[in-house]
Amino acid sequence: MADFIGDSAFLAGELAEVKDGRATLRFTDGTVLADVPMHGAGARGGKAELMLRPERIDLSDTMGPPGASLPITVEDVTFLGNNSAVTARTGWGDPLYIRLNFGHPMMGSVSRGDKLHVRWQPQDAHAFSKE
Repeated sequence: MADFIGDSAFLAGELAEVKDGRATLRFTDGTVLADVPMHGAGARGGKAELMLRPERIDLSDTMGPPGASLPITVEDVTFLGNNSAVTARTGWGDPLYIRLNFGHPMMGSVSRGDKLHVRWQPQDAHAFSKE
């Protein structure tokens, strides 16, 4: 038996559409993410969560591809030697944790209050129904 180990962010939203194993998620600030891999069954209008793993998301000063990027506000940055831990909030207030590895282009230039974006590969996000 294997256990799930690791940090993940679960961002609360609503299922705007579910089709062919893919979901469109809507969040309370109006943000919409389409074509997210859906795990389990879910119905339109139902509660859902977007799962992102810190090692699978990147921090940038520019928006990423549609459906694979969110605007965030940096709350804190902690230097940990070979990486930095960035604590942030989404536009609707959910917390998000980002790991910047040593050598990342933004390492050392991120500050509290910065308005930035998290980006990921489309296959690295996952939607789960909360119903």
